[in-house]
Amino acid sequence: GGGIAHQSAMSGVPAIMKDIQQTALDRGIGEASKLLERSISRGKLSKEEAEIVLNHIKPTLDNKDLAECNIVVEAVVELESVKSAVLKTVESSINNSAVIITSNTSTISISRLADSLLRPENFCGMHFFNPVHAMPLVEIIRGKKTSDRTIATVCAYALKLGKKPIVVNDCPGF
Repeated sequence: GGGIAHQSAMSGVPAIMKDIQQTALDRGIGEASKLLERSISRGKLSKEEAEIVLNHIKPTLDNKDLAECNIVVEAVVELESVKSAVLKTVESSINNSAVIITSNTSTISISRLADSLLRPENFCGMHFFNPVHAMPLVEIIRGKKTSDRTIATVCAYALKLGKKPIVVNDCPGF
C-alpha cells in the first residue's frame, strides 16, 4: 500500500493508509519515504516538496477515517478470504453509498470478491503493476455487477495518478 499511497500523494491526491497493525503502517510510510528520498537524491524534488507529499499520506488504525474517502484501494495480502473480510469491513465503515471500493488484486475474481459486498456495483479491481511508481499501466477489472460509473470514476482516478488505465473483464489472468 505504501507505493499506491505514494503515487496518490505525488499526484496531489491525499491518501489515507489504513491498516490493523502499526508495524504495517510504519512499513507503508517507510516505503513512501524511501521513494521520496530517491526523488530528492535525483534532484526531482526538494526536501520541502517531499515533506509536503509525505504529509498528504495519513496513516491510521481507525476505520472511521475511511469516511473521508471517495475511492478506497484495498491492497492487503493476495488471499481471497482475507480480501473478502477486509472489503466487507471497509464497506461497513463507509456511510456514503456512492464511495467506490477497488481491490489491488492480480489473481482473484472481482465478481467473487463482490459477492461479500452490499453494493457490488461500486466495486471493481484496480491492479497496479510493481513497482507502482515506475509502471505506467493499471488494470481496471470489471466485475459482473460493476457499474459504468464505477469504471469511469476509477479510470479518471488512474489518469489523475499519471497511469494508463486499461479496462479488462474479470477472467483468469485479466
